[in-house]
Amino acid sequence: MTRKVMKTINVFLVLLLLSSLLLATGCNRSPNETKEKEGNNPPKVPDILEEMEIHVLEIMYDIDSIKGISITMMEKNQEASPKEADLEMETGGDVETEIKLKPKEEEEKDTQKKMERNIEKSSVLIPLLQQDEIEGTTADLKEPPEDMEEIWFQINGEVEKLHRQWNVLEADLRDVKIPLENIDKFEETLTQASLLVMEEKVEDSLMIFNELTQYLGEFRNFFTTKVPGEVYKMKYHIRHSVFLASLDEYEKAKDHIEKTRELKNGLQKDLIEKDADHVVEKFDLSIEDLKKQLELQELDLIQTDGAIVIKNIVLIKEAFQGS
Repeated sequence: MTRKVMKTINVFLVLLLLSSLLLATGCNRSPNETKEKEGNNPPKVPDILEEMEIHVLEIMYDIDSIKGISITMMEKNQEASPKEADLEMETGGDVETEIKLKPKEEEEKDTQKKMERNIEKSSVLIPLLQQDEIEGTTADLKEPPEDMEEIWFQINGEVEKLHRQWNVLEADLRDVKIPLENIDKFEETLTQASLLVMEEKVEDSLMIFNELTQYLGEFRNFFTTKVPGEVYKMKYHIRHSVFLASLDEYEKAKDHIEKTRELKNGLQKDLIEKDADHVVEKFDLSIEDLKKQLELQELDLIQTDGAIVIKNIVLIKEAFQGS
């Protein structure tokens, strides 16, 4: 009887010890597993990446405005104002001030409208940037500057700000173990873009700033985000296609259309699952329309259809954000 009791007690003690060990192991493992799980989930896309992308596009807007501003400045310098000169000779005192004020105000409004028209006619990417609700500092200009150096000086200031933003973003990129090669390529491109602005090269700087947006799109995929980086790369390719068309590089422009289509195809399954079938259909139709305009080599229509494609990419972005 005593032996049976002792055996029962021993079994109970063994079970109790095993339970204690399992409980202790479970308690100790849980925090480690949590940390490991958290470690496998990268952080959310940092705000500075979003800010930097917008800032790059705003700089592109300003660069794309330069030709139109320059045309307006030359037109203004060529225009004589004999009526105002006559008023100075024929009138005097307070009456002169009143008479001269009205023509000056009207002239400023006319100049602003002319500048807006000139920018619209000479710009390449502004119609596309507007679909992303992007406006640069030049959008606030009411009249052209006395010297175009003022605009370039302002753009250089914005580029300096971009470098400060990059300093912050680079630290975030290194935290998520982005390959150094990717970081180095972005830095090289940013340096090249900065030098082109210093040299006041409109077309070259516009193209290379657009290149920066492709890298920023790639960086997104190293973070946790609802919107895949491919969506932003699609915008890059459409802008690049329209830009190349403006240089009569139509075959290269078509290549970027195909790359955009490939990126969309990679996202299509997810979009269908999000009930974004209609958005996908609109995008496909707009891409076909843009491709037709590239065949016709009509830049105005290429810009128009390019802007429609960008708008549809914005809708794709919103479909992912709504998930």
